Amino acid sequence: RPVRGRRLGGPRKDRPGPQPPLAPCLAAGVLPMAAIGTEFICHGYSLSADEFMADFQVRIFWHGKITAEVPAGWIPAVRVIVPTYVDYLPQTHSWKAAYLPVYAAMRAVLQSVHLQSLLNPLLAALTILALYGTARNLWPNEQENALVAILLLAVSAQFLCMAMTAYAMPAHLALNMVWLWPYSRPDRRRFYLAPVVGVMAIGLHQPILHALLAAPFLCQPARARHWRRGLILRLSTSLFLCGWFAPRFPHHRPP
Repeated sequence: RPVRGRRLGGPRKDRPGPQPPLAPCLAAGVLPMAAIGTEFICHGYSLSADEFMADFQVRIFWHGKITAEVPAGWIPAVRVIVPTYVDYLPQTHSWKAAYLPVYAAMRAVLQSVHLQSLLNPLLAALTILALYGTARNLWPNEQENALVAILLLAVSAQFLCMAMTAYAMPAHLALNMVWLWPYSRPDRRRFYLAPVVGVMAIGLHQPILHALLAAPFLCQPARARHWRRGLILRLSTSLFLCGWFAPRFPHHRPP
């Protein structure tokens, strides 16, 4: 008696099972790899002044301040003890990091649970997901293009090594890719998330880094006849860029 649903006399063709999504798998692989490298290769040590300044800001934020007062006994010698990339404010005899505060604020959030060393590994995993989403927006019918993009990034030695440090560059890469993700679909409402991400990206560390990436793209909505959305994006980016500089104190090197 023939079995219903099976063709007699022919080979049985098993339907392939669902394939695991590659982007989350790669992100889940990059995260522990970078976290292990942070602890056992870089030993969680801030080797450069750029890395140290982030923790310098974190310690100031944890005291509920944006500047740190120089102890009175050290004021006569302040000329020789001001660290690199620190702004000294002679009016108040205080100093602060010369960098913008968003990256330090990210570290401060994770430091509240003693996980600040996981920040850059988490940002590396986020970059993989954001790059995949951006590539899928650009080539909706070509999934292979998105897979190639995230594979090339995931095996990049520079990408992995930077994720093991305390540099702000992994944060710049992550937020730039997150900015491109909604930007690459101007026909969707999520496009309006791009200015929100942009204000964080500008205030990460150095504003010029996001501005250099965003500048060529700000003309694209006009070319695609998305005039209103392009105008909103350009105006918001310009306002945010000016806004980050407006409250900054004039900095002075000690005489």
